[in-house]
Amino acid sequence: PGGDRALRDRPRGAASHDRMSTAEAIAVEVPDIGDFDEVPIIEILVSAGDEVSTDDPLVTLESDKATMDVPAPFAGTVRDLQVNVGDRVSQGTPLLTIEPSSNGGSPSAEAPSQASAAASSACCGMIRIFRH
Repeated sequence: PGGDRALRDRPRGAASHDRMSTAEAIAVEVPDIGDFDEVPIIEILVSAGDEVSTDDPLVTLESDKATMDVPAPFAGTVRDLQVNVGDRVSQGTPLLTIEPSSNGGSPSAEAPSQASAAASSACCGMIRIFRH
Protein backbone atom coordinates (compact mmCIF):
# COMPACT_ATOMS: atom_id res chain seq x y z
CA PRO A 1 0.00 0.00 0.00
CA GLY A 2 2.89 2.44 0.54
CA GLY A 3 4.51 1.88 -2.87
CA ASP A 4 2.54 4.63 -4.62
CA ARG A 5 2.99 7.09 -1.78
CA ALA A 6 6.47 8.26 -2.89
CA LEU A 7 5.05 9.18 -6.26
CA ARG A 8 2.07 11.03 -4.81
CA ASP A 9 4.18 12.94 -2.29
CA ARG A 10 6.65 14.25 -4.82
CA PRO A 11 6.72 18.01 -4.77
CA ARG A 12 4.77 19.53 -7.60
CA GLY A 13 3.59 23.03 -7.99
CA ALA A 14 4.39 26.24 -9.77
CA ALA A 15 8.14 26.10 -9.24
CA SER A 16 8.63 22.80 -11.05
CA HIS A 17 6.30 23.86 -13.87
CA ASP A 18 7.95 27.27 -14.26
CA ARG A 19 11.35 25.73 -14.84
CA MET A 20 9.93 23.90 -17.82
CA SER A 21 8.06 26.77 -19.47
CA THR A 22 9.96 29.94 -18.68
CA ALA A 23 12.49 30.81 -21.34
CA GLU A 24 15.84 31.97 -20.10
CA ALA A 25 17.50 35.09 -21.45
CA ILE A 26 20.20 34.34 -24.02
CA ALA A 27 23.29 36.45 -24.54
CA VAL A 28 23.66 38.13 -27.92
CA GLU A 29 27.31 38.67 -28.86
CA VAL A 30 29.09 40.72 -31.48
CA PRO A 31 29.06 38.57 -34.62
CA ASP A 32 31.97 38.21 -37.03
CA ILE A 33 32.67 41.76 -38.19
CA GLY A 34 35.63 40.96 -40.38
CA ASP A 35 39.13 42.13 -39.56
CA PHE A 36 37.92 44.82 -37.18
CA ASP A 37 38.88 44.78 -33.51
CA GLU A 38 37.83 47.12 -30.71
CA VAL A 39 35.08 48.82 -32.72
CA PRO A 40 33.13 51.52 -30.84
CA ILE A 41 29.40 51.32 -30.22
CA ILE A 42 27.92 54.56 -31.52
CA GLU A 43 24.25 53.86 -30.86
CA ILE A 44 22.13 51.48 -28.78
CA LEU A 45 18.77 51.09 -30.46
CA VAL A 46 16.92 49.08 -27.78
CA SER A 47 16.28 49.26 -24.03
CA ALA A 48 15.53 46.64 -21.40
CA GLY A 49 11.92 45.52 -21.80
CA ASP A 50 11.73 46.23 -25.55
CA GLU A 51 10.18 43.56 -27.76
CA VAL A 52 12.31 42.79 -30.81
CA SER A 53 11.72 40.74 -33.95
CA THR A 54 14.27 38.68 -35.80
CA ASP A 55 16.69 40.98 -37.66
CA ASP A 56 15.65 44.15 -35.79
CA PRO A 57 18.75 46.33 -35.30
CA LEU A 58 20.07 46.23 -31.71
CA VAL A 59 23.24 48.31 -31.69
CA THR A 60 25.26 50.27 -34.24
CA LEU A 61 29.02 49.79 -34.49
CA GLU A 62 31.36 52.10 -36.42
CA SER A 63 34.79 51.29 -37.79
CA ASP A 64 36.96 53.71 -39.71
CA LYS A 65 35.43 52.35 -42.93
CA ALA A 66 31.84 51.31 -42.17
CA THR A 67 28.86 51.63 -39.85
CA MET A 68 27.19 48.29 -39.02
CA ASP A 69 23.88 47.49 -37.32
CA VAL A 70 23.93 44.25 -35.31
CA PRO A 71 20.54 42.51 -35.79
CA ALA A 72 18.53 40.44 -33.31
CA PRO A 73 19.19 36.74 -34.05
CA PHE A 74 15.67 35.82 -32.88
CA ALA A 75 12.47 37.43 -31.59
CA GLY A 76 12.03 38.16 -27.90
CA THR A 77 12.27 40.69 -25.08
CA VAL A 78 15.46 42.56 -24.30
CA ARG A 79 16.34 41.80 -20.68
CA ASP A 80 19.74 43.25 -19.92
CA LEU A 81 22.05 45.63 -21.76
CA GLN A 82 25.71 44.80 -21.13
CA VAL A 83 27.31 47.65 -23.08
CA ASN A 84 27.11 51.43 -23.35
CA VAL A 85 27.58 53.95 -26.14
CA GLY A 86 31.30 54.47 -26.55
CA ASP A 87 32.31 50.97 -25.41
CA ARG A 88 34.75 49.23 -27.75
CA VAL A 89 33.77 45.70 -28.75
CA SER A 90 35.15 42.81 -30.80
CA GLN A 91 33.74 39.54 -32.12
CA GLY A 92 32.28 37.55 -29.22
CA THR A 93 31.74 40.50 -26.85
CA PRO A 94 28.36 40.14 -25.06
CA LEU A 95 26.05 43.01 -26.01
CA LEU A 96 22.77 42.21 -24.28
CA THR A 97 20.45 39.38 -23.35
CA ILE A 98 17.12 38.55 -24.97
CA GLU A 99 14.43 36.30 -23.55
CA PRO A 100 13.09 34.40 -26.56
CA SER A 101 9.44 34.95 -27.39
CA SER A 102 7.11 32.01 -26.95
CA ASN A 103 5.36 32.60 -30.28
CA GLY A 104 7.58 30.69 -32.59
CA GLY A 105 10.67 32.74 -33.38
CA SER A 106 12.47 31.42 -30.33
CA PRO A 107 15.41 29.08 -30.22
CA SER A 108 15.21 25.77 -28.40
CA ALA A 109 17.29 24.32 -25.55
CA GLU A 110 20.51 24.60 -27.52
CA ALA A 111 19.73 28.26 -28.05
CA PRO A 112 22.99 29.89 -26.97
CA SER A 113 24.96 28.27 -29.78
CA GLN A 114 22.10 28.86 -32.20
CA ALA A 115 21.93 32.53 -31.18
CA SER A 116 25.63 33.00 -31.84
CA ALA A 117 25.41 31.18 -35.16
CA ALA A 118 22.34 33.14 -36.19
CA ALA A 119 23.97 36.43 -35.23
CA SER A 120 27.13 35.51 -37.12
CA SER A 121 25.30 34.52 -40.27
CA ALA A 122 22.93 37.49 -40.12
CA CYS A 123 25.62 39.96 -39.13
CA CYS A 124 25.28 43.54 -39.71
CA GLY A 125 21.98 43.79 -41.47
CA MET A 126 22.95 47.21 -42.66
CA ILE A 127 26.47 48.25 -43.54
CA ARG A 128 27.27 51.71 -44.79
CA ILE A 129 30.68 52.12 -46.41
CA PHE A 130 32.46 55.45 -46.03
CA ARG A 131 34.74 56.63 -48.79
CA HIS A 132 37.29 59.23 -47.81
